[in-house]
Amino acid sequence: MAKRSKLVNLVRQFHTARDLTIDAEYSEEEMHRRIRLITEEVEEFAGACYDIAGLDPEKTTGMSHLKEHILHEMVDVVYVVLGTAVAFGWDFDEAFARVHAANMSKTDEQIDGKIVKPEDFEAADMTGLCDPV
Repeated sequence: MAKRSKLVNLVRQFHTARDLTIDAEYSEEEMHRRIRLITEEVEEFAGACYDIAGLDPEKTTGMSHLKEHILHEMVDVVYVVLGTAVAFGWDFDEAFARVHAANMSKTDEQIDGKIVKPEDFEAADMTGLCDPV
């Protein structure tokens, strides 16, 4: 078994302490619950971003608090996404490393702020990572 990252271990600790699902077989019921949690957290993140959008940082005394709120919501999104990997026993750390390697093969060209994939781009292979780790 590969060594787990600190973040994955912290989420596993939370799941253990709260008697939440860990390393379970995939189920539609659990995935629907995870989708609901992720969607809720993404909506809260978007709301925090909209709160700060359009504000003049030179004239807004609460700007620091709003940025801190965005950061908090970002962490909540990552927390529930990692929780999904923990719930199903998926190797998130290796999956992340593989996606990172694939992303590094992309071009420097951007369209609307998104890095362009080269014609020979190969998506990260997730084979073997959805078996309990």
